[in-house]
Amino acid sequence: MAKQVGILPLEGRIENLTFYRTANGYSVQKVKGVSKETVATSPAFQRTRENMAEFARAVSASKLLRMALSDAISGSKDSRMNNRLNTVMLKAVKLDQVSDRGFRNVLDGELQILEGFDFNKAASFEQTFDGGIRSSFDRVTGVCTLEVDSFQMEKKLKKPDGATHFRFLMAAAAINFETGVKESVSAESEYIAYALSGVVDPLNISVSLSENSEHPVMLAVTIEFVQEINGKMYSIKNGSHNACILHRVDTNV
Repeated sequence: MAKQVGILPLEGRIENLTFYRTANGYSVQKVKGVSKETVATSPAFQRTRENMAEFARAVSASKLLRMALSDAISGSKDSRMNNRLNTVMLKAVKLDQVSDRGFRNVLDGELQILEGFDFNKAASFEQTFDGGIRSSFDRVTGVCTLEVDSFQMEKKLKKPDGATHFRFLMAAAAINFETGVKESVSAESEYIAYALSGVVDPLNISVSLSENSEHPVMLAVTIEFVQEINGKMYSIKNGSHNACILHRVDTNV
């Protein structure tokens, strides 16, 4: 135990130090933390261990999803995307109505709640594009399809300043959340030159995963904006205006 010396004695806690008043004056002592061994073995921390296990499972599943759909996500995400995705994935884990507490997982949970997740909250897909769009997945053939209806650019697309072109991209992945094995494919449209009165013809993008996959399949859709300079395409502000959404989640149940 140490005594406080000075004209401004403190009371309360600052980080791992507690300041308090005694009959003999003001003192300070270091707060003793709980050891890792205690957390890992003590019955008093059983719920803590259960929560930690499920959180770790959610974080691992989020990382696997990000890696599987990296073609769509890498240039279309905000700085807090990882944390936001972890939060939603943990909710999916907690919706597991089969497993015991501490053993709940994404496969027995509710992965469907991830459908509609915006990877770039600064440029949500709904605010960026207001046109007709559909995605589909045939589990028997493994074919994933993205269809975009014809649209007028000025009315349906929110273009960032400086962008001269844009394109649509679809990434699909079949993910085994138990083993960590994933299958990923992606494809994109041609770059489309932006014009105020321009009209985009219907678009159709398709990719193929393995036939009859037994694993959850995720489809992400991205709208990427670029600027053409001397025949080369450059991203706009490192992709901060690109929109990316988890458009379809097929869990095979």
